Amino acid sequence: MTTTGSSDSMAKALFGRSLRAQVALAVLDEPAGVFVSGLQLRLGQPMSAVSAELDRLARAGLLRRAEASSADRRVYFFKIESPFWKVFESFAEAKELIAGTSTDSAEVAT
Repeated sequence: MTTTGSSDSMAKALFGRSLRAQVALAVLDEPAGVFVSGLQLRLGQPMSAVSAELDRLARAGLLRRAEASSADRRVYFFKIESPFWKVFESFAEAKELIAGTSTDSAEVAT
């Protein structure tokens, strides 16, 4: 199993869907907020799926949803300070450790 595959499997096991973790990690990378179509392009996932995950995180109290002007038509999401973001931060750190371990193993093998 590849590192990406194992990260996705772990994300699904921990968060119900690997996309939920991907969306949350993308939000953490964008302190100024995210909008649905921009995040959809970044993640390469269907807009409806990205929107659903953002809405779930908003219902959980982790994001604030804001409608833009009628001319803009974007829906923005802004991170709300919460200790529960530490769960996703820890997951990101674990992914980096796993990626570093598999890179180190590959270097040793060559």
